[in-house]
Amino acid sequence: MDYKIQLCLLIWTGSVIADQVCYEELGCFDNNYPWFTFFRPYPFPMSKEDVNTTFFFSNRALNVQNLHLLGHSLGSHIMSYVGKNFTDPKIYRITALDPAQPGFQGRNPMIRLNKTDANFIDVIHTDGRPFLPFLGLGMTVGVGDVDLFVNGGKWQPNCLLDGETFYKSFFEIPKITVAILYNLATCSHSRAPRYMAAAIKEPCHMWAYRYNAQTASLRWTDFVIDDSCDAESCSKMGMDTPQLPARGNFAFETSGTYPFCKFDPEADQQMKRILI
Repeated sequence: MDYKIQLCLLIWTGSVIADQVCYEELGCFDNNYPWFTFFRPYPFPMSKEDVNTTFFFSNRALNVQNLHLLGHSLGSHIMSYVGKNFTDPKIYRITALDPAQPGFQGRNPMIRLNKTDANFIDVIHTDGRPFLPFLGLGMTVGVGDVDLFVNGGKWQPNCLLDGETFYKSFFEIPKITVAILYNLATCSHSRAPRYMAAAIKEPCHMWAYRYNAQTASLRWTDFVIDDSCDAESCSKMGMDTPQLPARGNFAFETSGTYPFCKFDPEADQQMKRILI
């Protein structure tokens, strides 16, 4: 029987739905090891040797060619460390849910997620703004076989600063609370696992269109290269992403509430034969 085994490490999900899908439907496990500390002198959240030991301890006798790793934020890079330990054969797939930007973007591929870490890597971008001054926590550039920039990959609907400033004058700055700042810093970042959970659980297909992520601005819809959907120009979020032949950068739009998906009947019609 051909089956895939999912190993999931989620950090800062902030979502009961995302956790439920991960643990109940995918068979993932929770790992509360303190992977990251500001006092650690190295960029690795944990040594590769320890990751390898943890991996084998929890997943003995697995065929890595059937292994699908999912990680959120720092978890994306931790999963890449596991992948780097397997080169012949490689791990089947890594799904990186808004991989962490600070301390990783622009660094050597050996200490961050890289497309060579598995046979297939898909990346979900939801919070790709500069860390300073905009508190963006996710990587801003494509690092996988398929990179999906949801709503342009910078701000997510119904998160603070969704197209508007959250204060209108200098005198309103004192009204900014710690809760507002926390939500500003984490809302878009935590959407990635929620989107993936909805893509797995719900019947709506999240079709994505070719996207020029290098030049996109806040008006991200202006940088969709091709608004048609066929085998070479369209991808989608979910478990069946590797089945689609298109590779590169893609973008699509969501709503601001669960299940987030906006129905695209034209794309459904054009792509249904490929997913059979």
